[in-house]
Amino acid sequence: MSDSGKGEHMRLDYLFLADRIEQGQMGGSNINAFGIGTNDFHFSAFPSAVPAIWLVAGFMLEPGEFDADHTIEIEFWSPDGILLPRMNVGTMRQSAHNLDPDARVRFHNCTNIAGLPFSKAGPYEIRVFVNDEQYGALTINARHDLTLTVDTPGAVRVPPVI
Repeated sequence: MSDSGKGEHMRLDYLFLADRIEQGQMGGSNINAFGIGTNDFHFSAFPSAVPAIWLVAGFMLEPGEFDADHTIEIEFWSPDGILLPRMNVGTMRQSAHNLDPDARVRFHNCTNIAGLPFSKAGPYEIRVFVNDEQYGALTINARHDLTLTVDTPGAVRVPPVI
């Protein structure tokens, strides 16, 4: 395993936005994600913020990464290249106790990122780090749309911040 904690096998399997997250009925690593599939947000005015949104990251941990802490952080970058302070959003740790020596474990990190500020239209980027090493990124397109109506297909309507 490298000093960064990334190891030889840990990987980010998926990264997406969702309107709502619930832990599955079976508990453990099962989650239910609702309202996934869009990274475009339509705002009638700026500055604005999305009132309800979750960032979901799914990691696969290999046996060599068990019994160690893996710190997860995210960065939020504006279209102007301005970085909001990095946010520590959790720690992954899987005990090897009672696991098959060849076991692999999926770990989900679900972070409520509601309220992130959108100062103007353009592409914003969320970067995901584990132990200070970047594992993935996701782009959110903030659009200025004065003609947005409830009939606009696929649009997420967001009220302006006052």
